[in-house]
Amino acid sequence: MKWMQWKITALTLSFVLIVGCTSPAKEAEPEKEKAEIPEPAETVEGMLKEGPGKYAGKNYDKQKVNQYIKKLPKDLSAEEYYKHLVYLLAENYEKEVEDLDHFDTSFVVDRETPDDPEAKEAPKQKPLNVTILLDASGSMAGTVDGGVKMDLAKAAIKRFASSLPSHAQVSLRVYGHQGSNQEKDKAKSCASTEEVYPRSAYSEKKFNQALDQFKPTGWTPIAKGMEEAYQDLK
Repeated sequence: MKWMQWKITALTLSFVLIVGCTSPAKEAEPEKEKAEIPEPAETVEGMLKEGPGKYAGKNYDKQKVNQYIKKLPKDLSAEEYYKHLVYLLAENYEKEVEDLDHFDTSFVVDRETPDDPEAKEAPKQKPLNVTILLDASGSMAGTVDGGVKMDLAKAAIKRFASSLPSHAQVSLRVYGHQGSNQEKDKAKSCASTEEVYPRSAYSEKKFNQALDQFKPTGWTPIAKGMEEAYQDLK
C-alpha cells in the first residue's frame, strides 16, 4: 500500500514538474521578426507621403537614433544606409499635401477694373535722358592697370549704355577727336566736340559703330565737351 502511495506521489510530482516547466503554447512560439524596412520613395510625390519616420518631428530622440545607427552593419551600402535614415527620420507632410490638394486657386478682384473711367491709371515712367562723353584725346593712348585707357573707357561705356532702361534716350558726344596732340593742331583740337550718336533709343549696333570709330587723337577740351553736353540735355 505504501509502495502504491509512493508511486502515485512520484507520478503526481513528475506531472507538476513537467507542467511547471512548460510555457503556454502562445509564448512558446518564436519571436516574430521585425517588419522589413520599406524601400524609400524615388519621386517627390512618394517622398511627401512616405513619412512619418519612427523618430520624426516631435518624436525625435537623438540618443535613440544614434543607438539605432550604431547597431547597423558596418558594410551597408549608401542606399541601404539612406533607407534606414528615411525609416527613422522621414517627416510627415500629410497636412501640407492635403492643403495643396485642396488649394483654392480662384481669386476675387475687389476693386474696379481698368475699363472703369474712374480707375486710376498706372503711373507713367519719367523721361530719362542720358548724354555720354568720350575723351578721344591723345592721352587716352596711355595705359593703366588693366590695359589701354581708350579700350577700358569704351568697354565701360558699352556696359553702361546697354544697362539703361528701355525708355531711356541716350546720346554720345566725343571731344578731342580732331587734329593731333601737336602744338600746331591745338586750336583745332581744342574746338573739337561732336554728338556722334544723336539722342534716341539705344541701339546696340548703331551705338557701338559710333563709339568704335575713334582712336586717341588730339588735345583735351573737356570743359567745352561738358558745356555742349549740357546743351544737349537742355
